[in-house]
Amino acid sequence: MMQNKINLGLVFGGRSGEHAVSLRSSRSVRSVLDPARYNVFEIGITLEGKWLSGENALSAFENSDTGSLQAVNLLSSDGKVGLYRHQGDKLQLITELDVIFPVLHGTFGEDGTIQGLFEILNVAYVGAGVLASAACMDKAVCKDLAQSAGIPVLPYRVFSRSQITDYLEEVITLSEAVSAYPLFVKPANLGSSVGISKAGRREELRAALLKAARFDRRVLVERGIDAREIEISVLGNDNPLVSVPGEIVPEDVFYTYKDKYLSGDPETIIPAPFDAELFGHWWYEGPLFIEELFRELDGDNTVVPSTPPEVIKSMEQAQVVTPNISTWGANGYNEVWLNGRNDWIYRHLDEGSKRMIELARKYERTDKRLKIRALNQMARELLLAQSSDWAFIITTNTTVEYAVNRTKTHIDRLLSLYSEI
Repeated sequence: MMQNKINLGLVFGGRSGEHAVSLRSSRSVRSVLDPARYNVFEIGITLEGKWLSGENALSAFENSDTGSLQAVNLLSSDGKVGLYRHQGDKLQLITELDVIFPVLHGTFGEDGTIQGLFEILNVAYVGAGVLASAACMDKAVCKDLAQSAGIPVLPYRVFSRSQITDYLEEVITLSEAVSAYPLFVKPANLGSSVGISKAGRREELRAALLKAARFDRRVLVERGIDAREIEISVLGNDNPLVSVPGEIVPEDVFYTYKDKYLSGDPETIIPAPFDAELFGHWWYEGPLFIEELFRELDGDNTVVPSTPPEVIKSMEQAQVVTPNISTWGANGYNEVWLNGRNDWIYRHLDEGSKRMIELARKYERTDKRLKIRALNQMARELLLAQSSDWAFIITTNTTVEYAVNRTKTHIDRLLSLYSEI
């Protein structure tokens, strides 16, 4: 039996500087909406903020010929949301809407404002909610939140438009204190690389600040680095689906507006290549392989897993060898993972290991579920503290504060759990 089709409102355009980008994205979305499943009602918002709808509204917006479209409103009545047209001094219902798909870019579209409207109307909509949209739209707020969660971010500073226009030379001096050139200058609340510049010297920085201030009242200045453009999509809420990483290879000095929308499709690499030493087998492939191996061994008596002590006990004579120093890294591992900058880590790891062994032996046969959970979490904290990445990062002087914080945090949690247990 054929189910009723879903009435979907496709909203595009908007008041932001990314109005034209929204139309391009909406055309892409419109092309893949299954007409067997959806009744699509096209709703455009002009640069002045007027809501218009009608037959082929998207094409009308693309051609800047909206004269045939009608002014519309979204209203909630009796628990249902409807699309209404203006009929003289009255409103006439066009259709009820089951869900709204906002394909709006930039301010008044991705910043939580229109999401708030949909929440008030109590209508289902596609995309992130009010808080997530607002926080992620503002680059400075997003960086603050990332830092508070222990996620490393590049050095940055935020200036107001009035500071830039009234005290430009002082702002330039303060910007240069953020980092050595190059510097990136960005409107705090805009996407699609609109208003973004890469400045390699003072004259370029001056022009970049004035340019960004035209698009937003808050401007972000941050350190420029040689980085790759890696994108990952997430779909869903409680049980999200995550795409494989994809890499964008820009033609310009960075992924500019021109690269995104005016120069044709950019070069993409999907999935994005990663160095397996730093990404694959340590954090993903290795644990999955071990899990799959033990699943296969379960109930199979042809291969029996053993621990190193069990193997040694089974041997009549064991050969004693002294392993060579590893050649991984600069002149052997001891110069990278053990030196004057990071040697403080190891006395804490040694003490943490002793306490973990002590409690594991003491409560080896406990049946207390809470105690078992606490012991397992203690083991996790020890393993995370033992990650060689922290010593490596400290040596290479990349995100040192982050590595130190992670090491201390896991050791502190381990010691706290030890006391509690």
